[in-house]
Amino acid sequence: LDQVITPGNAGYHPFDLYPSAGHQGDPAKAKQLLAKAGYASGVTLTLMYDDVDPDPQIAQVIQSSLAKAGIKVTLRQVPQNDLYGTYMVTPAQAKKGAWDLAIVDWGPDWFGNNGRTTVQPLLDGATYGPGASDYGDYNSPKENADISRALSASSSSAADAAWAQADRQAMQDAAIVPIDVHKHAVYHSSSVHGWYIDPYSRVGDVTDVWLSH
Repeated sequence: LDQVITPGNAGYHPFDLYPSAGHQGDPAKAKQLLAKAGYASGVTLTLMYDDVDPDPQIAQVIQSSLAKAGIKVTLRQVPQNDLYGTYMVTPAQAKKGAWDLAIVDWGPDWFGNNGRTTVQPLLDGATYGPGASDYGDYNSPKENADISRALSASSSSAADAAWAQADRQAMQDAAIVPIDVHKHAVYHSSSVHGWYIDPYSRVGDVTDVWLSH
């Protein structure tokens, strides 16, 4: 992925701030930037992730991919409940070095204008602290202003533009590295009508269905 906001959500406007040949990344450029930052001999980072597929497989791909750029990744798998209930929401865990990178999954509570359930919790610096979902302690005045503007927008078009700007700002700051979109197959009988998927529960809204024979 190239951005935080994914298709089907307000603010989604495709862009790619870090293009590379074949969309495969640029290990040589990464090494150059590491050397410029004072890590010519590489750097070692701890990647924390949970035990639910496909995160363990994604972690292995990240490890092998970053190795090409001189970044050694130490894998640390923990139970899903511990990842979200202990490590990610406790700033002291990151400060003491329990993790440097983490794989987290996130989904909207509804489709459309849902930035308050996705962009805001993950990227609004005002929310950082114990129990917050701003796991990386990202706090950008520009980002916070974009989010506030989106939340107070008086029209859907204004909200869409503000969310899009918040998305671009986060990617400019490399506050997050979007990896993939999980697609879940949900089946229902052809005789079931009014079947609308709830993205939060990943099942249909059973209060609005009706049957035909």
